[in-house]
Order: sequence, then structure tokens, then C-alpha cells
Amino acid sequence: MKYIFKNKAMKNYTQIHNEVIQNCKQNLDILGFATVLLSKPSDWVINVQSLMNELNLGKERVSKLLSSLEKQGYIYKQTNIQFAKKGEQKVFFYMFDCKEHLKETFPENNSESTSQLPLIATPCIHPPKQVYPDMDIPHMDSPDMGIPDVGIPDMGAPDMGSPDVENQPHTNKDITNKDITNTISNKKNTRLTLRKFLKSVVDEKTAANILNANPNLTLEEFKNIYKRVLLEHKNNHCRDINAGLVMAVAGRWKFKSKLSDEKSDDDSNNEKIIKGNFNYYLSYFEEIGRTNGEELFQKFLKDCKKYNPRIVDIYSQKLKKELGI
Repeated sequence: MKYIFKNKAMKNYTQIHNEVIQNCKQNLDILGFATVLLSKPSDWVINVQSLMNELNLGKERVSKLLSSLEKQGYIYKQTNIQFAKKGEQKVFFYMFDCKEHLKETFPENNSESTSQLPLIATPCIHPPKQVYPDMDIPHMDSPDMGIPDVGIPDMGAPDMGSPDVENQPHTNKDITNKDITNTISNKKNTRLTLRKFLKSVVDEKTAANILNANPNLTLEEFKNIYKRVLLEHKNNHCRDINAGLVMAVAGRWKFKSKLSDEKSDDDSNNEKIIKGNFNYYLSYFEEIGRTNGEELFQKFLKDCKKYNPRIVDIYSQKLKKELGI
């Protein structure tokens, strides 16, 4: 006589390992919760809010059930900070119907595999004598371990093995002086080269003002400033080139014109940010089981609307293809 009937259909059913049933049968709430999770498709994202709505339970109750299954070794919890930055789900749960399967999939979760180095006791060669005022207990000398007694050296004795530092062929002092000499020499050469260049582009009074405005100015720095001030003058942002140079060298000029290579730098920075958003939403799409592609695409466009439209369009077409929309 049959008392338990099972459908022999090949679909729309759930096969559960006996282990999880036997280990959770003492608490039917946990067993029922585990059964609900195991009945879901393998790509179903375990989400606290979804379980609250489906089971009509509060957040604290759902979290407690998830925590109970985690303690019993059937759930592995992983936090992904990358997705949390944009307000997406940051905690992901992985449900297993067998503890061994969880340990194989996430071996770092197996605390038993953590080994500890054994503690090695160091023998005390000459233990100090202890004084017991109320008890007459003889002191037990330690056995002879075969280790020679080196003894404590006399601090007042002369150190016969000290090397004569002054007679060494190379010392730190020699190296330091050499480095400083080279540095001073390089600065002098750089300064002379800068003066020659200033003499070729500005008058002596302006050159003196430039050197006074920034005593540490290098030739390359001035060449870049000179190029930018000329562009400012060409675009009518600067009336006097000499005055503009002095103010720019002193760091008191706000440039309004951009060089052509600076524009390419802006495009490069734009592309880095847009590409970062592209990789983020593609990774999240794959993590949540390839759902809500259209919603993620709209978020991508929103995050990239202030950047170069041409570059945004290139990556949006790529993302559409990957999201299947």
C-alpha cells in the first residue's frame, strides 16, 4: 500500500538531497525555507526583498533563515563591493543541498583547512632561582643540555673586532657628496639653458621677472607655458604676452584655451570612465543571471550622458549586443 506518491514527470519538479532534509528536519521553518530555495532555477538570484514578497515574511525573519542555513553549511555568502558603489545588490547567496558540494565550490569557506604552526617550547638553560618565603623548596637545576656557557661579555673591555670606518675605501659620506655635486651641476646647466631660451623669446626685463616669479622653473615647464600663453593671446584671452608669461609662471593665470593634445587627453579620460561603466554593467548582468538587460542599459546611458557622445555611442552599441537587446 502506497502512502507517499511521487510524480514521474520529467519537468516541473525538484530533486532534493536527503542530507539537507535529515539535517534540517528538527526545524521545519528552516527545512521549508531551504526547500523553497532549492525549488528555484539555478540562475535565480537569491534576493532578500524578493523572498520577503513571495513568502510574506519580514526582513529580519528572512535574514535569520538565511543565516541559519549558512551556519549549517548549506549557504555561502559573498559580498561584492564593486556593485554596491552604484546601489546595486552587493551581497550574493549561493544555496547548496550538500555540504561537501559547497566546500568543493568555495574551498576558502572550509575553516578546517586552516592550519596553525605548532608552538615550540624554548628550553631555559639557566632558569632564575625562585624565592618562596613560606616554603622550603629546593631549587632544581636544569640538566646539562650540552650547550656551552658563552657568558656575558665585559662591556668595559675594548672592542678588538671593530672595523676602521675611516680607512674604508668607500663611505656614505663620499657617495652623498658626489650626488650633491652632480645635482648642483645639473641645476646650473639647466639654469643656463633656460636663460638662453628666455633671451631668444623675451626681453631682459621680462626674463628677470620670470626667473624671480619662479626660481625653480625648468626649461620644459617654461616651453609648455610659453606655448599656452601664445594660444591665449591668439584667442584674445591675453592682451600682453610678456605680462601673461610672468603671471602664468607665478601660477596666477587661469588658462581658457586648450591645446590640441589636451583635447585628446580629455577624450582619453572620457573613454576610461565610459569603458569602466561598460564593464561594470556587463559584469553585473552576468552576475544576476542575464536578466533586466534593458534596465541596466538605461542606467549605463544615464551614467554616461555628460561624456563625449561619440564615445558613448560606440560603447552603448557594444553593451546592447552583450545584453541581447
